[in-house]
Parts: sequence; structure tokens; C-alpha cells
Amino acid sequence: MSGSLPSSESIARVELPNGIVVLNYETQGSPAEVVAGYLWAGAMDEPAEKAGLAYLTAAMLTHGTRKRTFAQINDELESVGAQLGFGSAVHHVSFGGKALAEDLGLLLDILADCLQEPTFPEQEVTRVQGQILTDLQRRAHDTRRMARLAFDALLYPDHPYGRSVKGYEETVSALSRQDLEAYYRDHYTPRGLVIAVVGSLPLAEILEKVEASLGGWQAPGARPNRTIPPAVRLDEPRRQIVPVEGKTQADVVLGWPGLARTDPDYMRVHLANTVLGTFGMMGRLGDNVRDEQGLAYYVFSRVEAGLGAGPWLATAGVNPA
Repeated sequence: MSGSLPSSESIARVELPNGIVVLNYETQGSPAEVVAGYLWAGAMDEPAEKAGLAYLTAAMLTHGTRKRTFAQINDELESVGAQLGFGSAVHHVSFGGKALAEDLGLLLDILADCLQEPTFPEQEVTRVQGQILTDLQRRAHDTRRMARLAFDALLYPDHPYGRSVKGYEETVSALSRQDLEAYYRDHYTPRGLVIAVVGSLPLAEILEKVEASLGGWQAPGARPNRTIPPAVRLDEPRRQIVPVEGKTQADVVLGWPGLARTDPDYMRVHLANTVLGTFGMMGRLGDNVRDEQGLAYYVFSRVEAGLGAGPWLATAGVNPA
């Protein structure tokens, strides 16, 4: 398989008895094994008044378990040059890691420990909460991030797609350790979890290691919500101006509801948008608006199709004068 691209024929797929799906692509000669995956524990199902709960919960997974402290997790990973991290989005919590082939067992053991036995130490919750709040305070002075925040709220009112995954200062500051424990208990489950492993180890060895670390995980009480509420249809244009004091740049975002990734027109729309606002130096938008007319510092467009109908949008950074 060396030199070939992954395909449905070259990727092995095995489902474990507890519902975990293991994907494996074997690459000859690679000294490292790369691990990536996701589970249904994103922000889709968090209450609006607790926006940021899923994000904070995921951020805490490496900050202490029943077997390891935050420092021990970092020390064990660093001792073998391995990496492990978690992220959170609207639908999923994602994870990714990398280790030498001989250290894959250790990486998977730490991954499984973080997924199955997080303890959410109070001191670490306060520290990570503070880091997120600091970033949210910085966001309030970032014209590009604030423009996108307002755009999402206008396009998806009263919908998870319209809320910030990271939350807001008032919601994140009110979250407690008990909130994290409850969200973890209700949403983290092996059923539906997908883990992909790419490297030179054979499938049989990969399965043995994954089963040893994650095969015994059961979470009978977890009931993650996998339904996507329909977006509100907009009957008229909506507009909002967000003042950000002391800035010499303004960001403009415009767009409308698009389509889901499964829509048969997705590839056509994706290719059209590549020409319009992505290819080369920001596509035709970049050629016209930025290079020829000099109206923007940058301008681009994108299609954010996902499990639900994401937006098509164009963004420009301009001189407000």
C-alpha cells in the first residue's frame, strides 16, 4: 500500500462489541502510529444557558483521571515523545495523538484513561475555566471573531449552530465541576465512537491494543442526542453591527444557510466556491476585491457543510473609513 491513497477498499473497518468502530490503514515503513477519532459529545445538546459546557468538559479530559494526575499524563507522553489532545465542536468531541509504533499501547492506554475515568479536579477546572475566559475576553476585541459570532447568531437564531462552542463569559464563568460531571455522565459513551489508526502495525495488532484499552468501556447511562434541530428559515435580510473600540480594521461577514455534506449538490457547490473564494490567493474574490480594487486586506468565501445545513459565507477585512 506504500504510496497509495486511502480508499474504501484499503481501509479496514471493525466494530467492537461495545459499539466502537475501529478504522485502520496500514502504511509500510512508517515508524509512527497516528490516532484520530471522535465521539458524540459536542455542544449540540448543551442548554443555551450553559454554552461552553461541552468545550470545557472536553478540555478537562487530560487534566486528571483516577489513575493519573495532569502532570503524570504529560510526563508519560513526553517520556516517549508522544502527543495526545482533545477538541470539541458542535456535534463531536474529537481526539488525536501520535506515538512510535512500540509506544502505541501506552498512548491508547492514556487515551482510554482520559475517556473513561476523568475526575475533573476542582483546581484544574478553575484553571482551565480561567484560560477559556481569558480567550473569550480577547475575542471581544477581535473584529474577525466577533463578526463571525454575530453572523452565526443571526443566521441560526435559537439553534445550536448559532451559539459559540466555546461559550460566553457569563455562561462559562457560571459552570461548575458538577456540571461537567453530569455532562460527561450523560454524553460520553463508546457506542458510536470512531477511532482511526494509521501506521505500519498490522490490523490484528491494532485491534488487540484497542480492545485491551477501550474494549471494556461501558456507559449504560449515557444518552447523547444525535438529532439536529431544523434551522429557522429567514424570510428577510438580517444585519447587525458590533462595535469594537480602538480598532483600525472592520470585518464584514455575509452569507446565508447552505446545505448539508450529504446533499447531492455539495461537490458542485464546493468546486464553485473554490473558484470564487479559495483557489490561489483567495480565488476571484481575492483577485477582484483585494488585488484589483484594493478594497480589503483579505477576502475569502467558504462552504461549511456538515451533518446539518451549514452556511455559505464570505468574509472581508476592510478599512472602516
